[in-house]
Formats: sequence, C-alpha cells, structure tokens
Amino acid sequence: EMRMVTGVQTCALPISQMPESSPANAPEQPVQVRFPLRRKLAAMALCISVVPLAILALLLIEVNATAVEESSLSLRAAVADDLAHTIEQDLTAAEDGLVAVAAALASQGGPERLDMAMTLVASNSYLDHAAIYALDGTYIDAMRVQGFPNAEFPKQLNDDIKELAIGLGVYHGPLVEFAGSKRVVTVVPLKSDDNVTGFAWSAVDLLPVQARVEHLAQNHLMADGDELFVVDDNLHFAAHSVISKRQGLLPAPSEGILAGIDKAAIDK
Repeated sequence: EMRMVTGVQTCALPISQMPESSPANAPEQPVQVRFPLRRKLAAMALCISVVPLAILALLLIEVNATAVEESSLSLRAAVADDLAHTIEQDLTAAEDGLVAVAAALASQGGPERLDMAMTLVASNSYLDHAAIYALDGTYIDAMRVQGFPNAEFPKQLNDDIKELAIGLGVYHGPLVEFAGSKRVVTVVPLKSDDNVTGFAWSAVDLLPVQARVEHLAQNHLMADGDELFVVDDNLHFAAHSVISKRQGLLPAPSEGILAGIDKAAIDK
C-alpha cells in the first residue's frame, strides 16, 4: 500500500512587499492548495519504479524454481551415471576374470592349469566360483572359493547360451537367484587354437551393486519418497533402495519412471 501526504506551504514577506489590501466589498478569492511539482514527480517516479521491481521479483522466483528443478534433475542423472558405471565395472571385471580362467583351463599346461584357474578365481574379487562345461554343454566340475555356499550348478547349458557365448565371445544371461543372492549369469567359451572345447560358467554376485544403490540413496536422494533401483531386461528388481523390494525376483510395477516401457523394446 502506498500513501501520499499533501501539505500547504506558507511564507512571510516584508511589509513593503505585501500586496495592497483588497476593498472590503471585494469578493473573497478561493484558497488554492497546490501540490508541489517536486512531490508530484517523486510520486510518479515511485509508481513507475514499483512495477519493474514486482516483475523482477516474479522473474527471480520463477528462475529460482527452475534452477532447483534443473539441479534436482542433474543430481539424479549423476546418480544414474554413477550406478551405471558401477554395474559396468563389476560385470566387466568378472567377465575379464572368467576369460582368464577359461584361457588357463584351455591351455596345454597339464594338471597345473587347474591350479592356475583356481588361483585366478580366488584372486578376482568379483568371482567366487567358476563351473566347467563340456562342448556339448554337460556340467563337468566347479571351482569355489573358501566359504562359498553349497549351491547346485546347472547340469546342462542349452544350445542358445552356447551359440551366443561362441558368437559374441561372452554371454550375459538373465537375473537369477543363486547361492543366496541375486546374480547375473556369465558364460565364456574355452578355446584351444581357435577351437571351442568347452565353456566356463559363473553367476556374478550383485551385492556390490546393491551396496552402491544403498549408498547413493542414503546420501543423494532428495526426498523421502524417492526410490533408486536397477531392473534387468525382464523388468525384475536387481537392486533396490527399499528393503521390502530387495527380496526375491520381484517384478517392477509399470508405473512411475517405468510406465509405458515395453520389454520387447529393451530386448531390441
């Protein structure tokens, strides 16, 4: 609210400069109260300046809201990139370790090759076992690190897995529950003189990915209702920031960020 105050200015003149007295019967002139020009200009300037300030305030509020939204999106993108890097790093390290195991098993070193393969499994922090399969996909044996739980390995590799492993050099399978945790199946061929002689199989543990999800959710999610999770190509939760959604191979609901996602499009 803007208020204007008016007033009347008076001044005293020397008697010699005072105007002659008007005749007694002369009509009285109305007294005019004048608003000084300086005050008029000041009031106009004030009114004019208030409007741009109001517009500037609205613009600042809008800009600040946009900046907060952009900052939130940037943070979420950075979290997603961090998590994607973790997954790629873990799976690549496990794959490289399994390739080295396969190379050792396919070598011509005699019995020592088994010791070398076992050493490679034990020295790779992303591997805790490796199973050996014959060329026809029949299970032969498995190497396990100390403390690895008693788990039953697949008795047979199907033809699709073998063909993909040979054609691509490595096969990354679906999400499975194995040895008490969620894992990703990885298969590489054993080669001797460019001839495939068998396969090495391992289910790579996703516990490091789950730990990273929990760390990022605890330190970087901005709202209590935010969730951070990883799904496989079958849209099952591989890792989740919410405890109740970590158990089993739970299907992710088609809502929120997953709304409208077509599984067939992911496969392509």
